[in-house]
Amino acid sequence: MSSNKSQVVLITGASSGMGFATAKQLASVGYHVFASMRGIAGRNEKSAAALRDWAVAAGVRLEVVEIDVTDEAQVNSCIADILDRAGRIDVVVSNAGVGAMGLVEAFTIEQHRQIFDINCLGHVRVDRAVLPSMRARGSGLLLHVSSVSGRVAMPFCGPYSGAKAALEMIIENMSEELAPFGVDCISLEPGGYATEGLSKGIEAADRERIASYGDRALNPEVELAGLGRQLTTPGSNDVREVSEAIETLIAMPPGHRPLRTVVGRVCTAGIETVNEAVAVGRRKMIESYTLAAAEVE
Repeated sequence: MSSNKSQVVLITGASSGMGFATAKQLASVGYHVFASMRGIAGRNEKSAAALRDWAVAAGVRLEVVEIDVTDEAQVNSCIADILDRAGRIDVVVSNAGVGAMGLVEAFTIEQHRQIFDINCLGHVRVDRAVLPSMRARGSGLLLHVSSVSGRVAMPFCGPYSGAKAALEMIIENMSEELAPFGVDCISLEPGGYATEGLSKGIEAADRERIASYGDRALNPEVELAGLGRQLTTPGSNDVREVSEAIETLIAMPPGHRPLRTVVGRVCTAGIETVNEAVAVGRRKMIESYTLAAAEVE
């Protein structure tokens, strides 16, 4: 990849939290950043204005654009526009997502669909829109902000964990498929952070199912309250850890970035162990698969 002075970075979900911090972090060190979010003239108007004002004051290249990752036509149109204006997209930081905590049974099917649509298929839509240009150029980085919940089932995070686990498998497959084209496809797995996603996620809507659990229906609320206390303890974590990890990964030489990177101190114990074990098992499975295929030939 070229130096960061000429690299173009698209960030999704930049209205708050990790995406907002990452947009500022990357722009401040010289990247040309396109920070995307929904509703730049509506629900996220203040966030969009804050980023624009900061960019002007800091004298950096940061533009705010509209992308709803659940709208394929809008995703395709916005990325095509960026390619026309900037000539390339070197890096996509796919960060858009939504939280969800509660009893699996109490989420309606439509809610399950919505959670998967945003947290998994939203990433795929963006990848599909930008990949033809990356493959044609022979370089690029798809960096997906996933979650430790996609590696280990967290209590009362069933739909969210399921969507992130699906995303992890897609990333793993694409990393192999895109390597010959010079495109890296990787996952960043943050632990718990005190972002807006913690308090503004999707709540289970089937109240009748919740009530049928009796006293156990309170467990998700107790879990969430405990996690909230842990995350807001002074010095427990800082969302800038995520943006700094993203900057580090982008700066690494192409082809040498780790498939998975864990960041954070809350809810991350044991995740590296899981990743290492899965990597070993995956290598063995692929070796046996390759041998079996060779025998058929």
